[in-house]
Amino acid sequence: MINKIFAVDAGKFATKAMAGDERLMFRSNYTRIDESNSIPLEGCSFKVEIDNKAYILGDMGEESDYSLEKQSVLHKMATYTAIAKLGGRDEIKVAVGCPVSIFKSDENRKLYAEYMKEQPQMFKVDDVSIKIKIDKIVVLPEGSGPIYTDERFKDKRVAVIDLGGRNMNFTIYNNRLPQVSSMFTENYGSMDIETLIKQQFDTKYRCSLEDKDVRAILEQGGIKYKGQLEGQKHVKEILEGYVDKVLARVQKANFNLDTMDVVFTGGTSLLVEEEIKQRLSHAEVIKDAQWSNTEGFNKIVRSKFNV
Repeated sequence: MINKIFAVDAGKFATKAMAGDERLMFRSNYTRIDESNSIPLEGCSFKVEIDNKAYILGDMGEESDYSLEKQSVLHKMATYTAIAKLGGRDEIKVAVGCPVSIFKSDENRKLYAEYMKEQPQMFKVDDVSIKIKIDKIVVLPEGSGPIYTDERFKDKRVAVIDLGGRNMNFTIYNNRLPQVSSMFTENYGSMDIETLIKQQFDTKYRCSLEDKDVRAILEQGGIKYKGQLEGQKHVKEILEGYVDKVLARVQKANFNLDTMDVVFTGGTSLLVEEEIKQRLSHAEVIKDAQWSNTEGFNKIVRSKFNV
């Protein structure tokens, strides 16, 4: 099926995309390969060739992008691949997210939009040449998704804390309009948690954990060592410390979360939901936090183009 309107949230951990009711999610991992590589791909993985370089993108990718840059080959590759797999061809319209630190600058927002619209010289997915031309692009702030999709936030003053793979975004919305002076982005994402876990558990167990090992520790709440689950207390302390750091940053900006509704979104908020509720009992963690941005972007872009 050919679609023409898309919403894409290409995060450092995962890429989420929608075209109407259709949706797609895959890990934002990649591995550079030779163009002649014919390794069978498993899971949600793709062979992508872009500007004369070939990659495995998705679940079978082995590298993560730890940079702070959104204008990266990986980011564009993930966005275009998601659009292609959802049936995007030729001229399309798309809504994408960006950190609020980029969004609040007209110049940076425009540069970001221009970068995303610039067509790759060559683009193939799973050995099929695909032409995609972004005709219209809507750039929206990361974390804004639930504000646009939930009627409860209309006519309200709401603090939105978006916890992603690399960044934390903070914005206060008044009747769904962002208070620009409140916007900030910090490098507080799940990658911070993973780094601390790797450091502490590498030292304690005298090993060298890979990224997949660290993610398994987070999923299990501890490390499987000689068949036994250990280190639960260390994991809990790391998660608590992360939430404390997030809330301290908001306090440093002189915003009192006790006097307004507070919404947490982004995939990392689900990871630390228990710790959030322990420290901020009135805060709400969006149930489908990993998809909330994409769903909001989808609603906005379809409304904007009268679909």
